[in-house]
Amino acid sequence: MNIYLLAQSLILGLVQGLTEFLPVSSSAHLVILQEFFPIFKTNAISFDLVLHLGTLLALIIFFFKDFRKIITNKQLIINLLIATAITAILIFPFKNYIENVFQNGKLAGLMLIITAIILLFASFKKNNNLEILNPLKACFIGLGQALAVFPGISRSGTTISFGIFSGLKTDEAIKFSFLLALPIIFGASVLERSALFNMPKEIILPSIFGFLFSFIFGLIALRWLKKFISLTNKNLIYFALYCFLVGFFAIIVL
Repeated sequence: MNIYLLAQSLILGLVQGLTEFLPVSSSAHLVILQEFFPIFKTNAISFDLVLHLGTLLALIIFFFKDFRKIITNKQLIINLLIATAITAILIFPFKNYIENVFQNGKLAGLMLIITAIILLFASFKKNNNLEILNPLKACFIGLGQALAVFPGISRSGTTISFGIFSGLKTDEAIKFSFLLALPIIFGASVLERSALFNMPKEIILPSIFGFLFSFIFGLIALRWLKKFISLTNKNLIYFALYCFLVGFFAIIVL
C-alpha cells in the first residue's frame, strides 16, 4: 500500500467532508489540492465521485429521522423534483465538456470569486416579505444549482443564495439546499458509474479511505452546523470573503 497516496486521499476526503455543505465549493478545493496530487487529478471524475458519495451517505444519515416527514410532504417532493429536473436539463448536454475543460486550479479560483460575488449579493438582500417555497421558486433554485457544474461555483452557495433571492427565509433556503443534494449527487453517481468501474487498481484502496473520511467529516460538519451556527444571509459575507481569498490564492499561486 502506497502510504503517500493514502495520506493524499485522507486529506482530500477530509476537505470534501468539511466543505461540501458550506457555501465555499468543495469541488474547487478538490481541484486546487489535486494540482499537488497528480494521480488524483488524472482520475478526478471517479475519485471525486467517491468522495461525494461519502458526503451523500452523511446527508442520508443526518436526515434519516426526518425521512418519513420528507417523503410524505408531497409539495416538498414536487419542488425537489422540479429543481433537480431544471438542473439536469441545463447541465446534461454540457457536463462532460465542462468537467474536462475546467479541471484546472486557476479556473477553479476564478469560479470561487464568482461564488463570492453571488454570496455577497445574497448577504445584502433585504427580505421584508418572507415567502413560501413553491414550484416557480424551485425552478429558480434549480437554475442556480445548474451553475455549480463549473468547479468553483458552490452548489450549496448558489442554491442558498437563489433561495434567498426568491424571498425564502435563510434557514428554509439552507434546508432545501441540503435536501437538493440528495437527488443531484445520486443522479451524478448513476451517470458516472462507468468511471467508478474503470478506476485504476492503485487508487481503489485510497478511494475507500477517502470515502470513509468524507463520510465521517461530512457528518461532523452537518452536526456542527446544526448545533453551533445560526446562519443568516448576513453571515454569508464571511464565506464570500473566504472564497475571494482562496480564489485569488489559486489564481496567483497555481
